Amino acid sequence: MDYFSEDVMSSSELLQAHSLLWSNSVHIVRNLSLKCVIELGIPDIIHKHGQPITLSKLISALPIHPSKAHCIYRIMRILVHSGFFSALKVNGEEEESLSLTNVSRLLLSDGPASIKMTSFFLFHLLPEVAAPWYSLSTWLQHSDGTTFEHGNGKNFWDCLADEPKHIHLFNEAMANDSQLIAKWILHDWNDEDSVSILKRCREAILRNGKGGKVIVIEMVIENQNTNEITGIQLSYDVMMMGSFFGKERNLVEWEKLFFEAGFSHYKINAKMGARSLIELYP
Repeated sequence: MDYFSEDVMSSSELLQAHSLLWSNSVHIVRNLSLKCVIELGIPDIIHKHGQPITLSKLISALPIHPSKAHCIYRIMRILVHSGFFSALKVNGEEEESLSLTNVSRLLLSDGPASIKMTSFFLFHLLPEVAAPWYSLSTWLQHSDGTTFEHGNGKNFWDCLADEPKHIHLFNEAMANDSQLIAKWILHDWNDEDSVSILKRCREAILRNGKGGKVIVIEMVIENQNTNEITGIQLSYDVMMMGSFFGKERNLVEWEKLFFEAGFSHYKINAKMGARSLIELYP
C-alpha cells in the first residue's frame, strides 16, 4: 500500500500532518525563549517602565552584548505570537511597543506570591528535570526505578539535596503554588498509598468530633476540559509516571480511591483550569 497516495492521504491532510510534527519538533524553542526572557528580566523591565516600551528602549536596558542586540526582536516576536507579550504602535510611532499580557504578569519577580509562576516554570526546564525524558524509551526497557533515577543516577530528592540552588527554586515554586491550592500531593503516589493518605485524612476529621470535610485539589482528566487543558493533564500523567510512579486520574479512578478510603460522598468543582477542587465527606 502506498501510504502517500491520494486514496490514503490527501495533499491537505499531508500538509496538516507535516505541520503537527513540525510544531512539536520546535516546541522547545518557545519554552527556552521564554526562559531566556525571564532570566534577562524582560517582564520586570516592561513593568517598571510603566507603559508599553519600544524595542530599542528595551534593548538598551538589557545586559546583553551589542552584537546580539538584533536577536531580541526575533525572540520577542515568537513570544508575542505565542501570547506571552503584546506588540502595538503607540501614539503614531513607527516602532512597535511591547507590553505585558495576563500571562507575562505571572512572571514578575515582585508579583503577588499567590499568582507568581516564575519558579514553577523555570524548575520544569532545569537540565536535571528535563534530561530523563530524552531516555524514556531506554528506561522502559529496563527494570530500574524512575526516569529521574535512570537519567541522573539518583532519585529526585537526592538530586535536589545535592544542588542547593535547585532546592531554593523547588521550594519557591511549591510555596508559590500552595497559595493557590490546598493540596497537590496524591498524584505523586500510587493507588494503594493514596488510599492510605486519604484514610488518615478521614480519620483526622472524625477524631475532632465536629465533622467536616477533606479538601483535595488535583487534576481530573477528561472532566469536561478543553483540548489544551486535557493536553496539560495527560502530560503531567506521563511526568508522574516516570518521576514518582504516580499518576493523574480520571473521575472513575478518583471515585474508586475515595470510596476505598471510606468516604461516603464527594463534590467536584472543575472551575480551576487544569485542576479541580474536590470536597470529600466522611
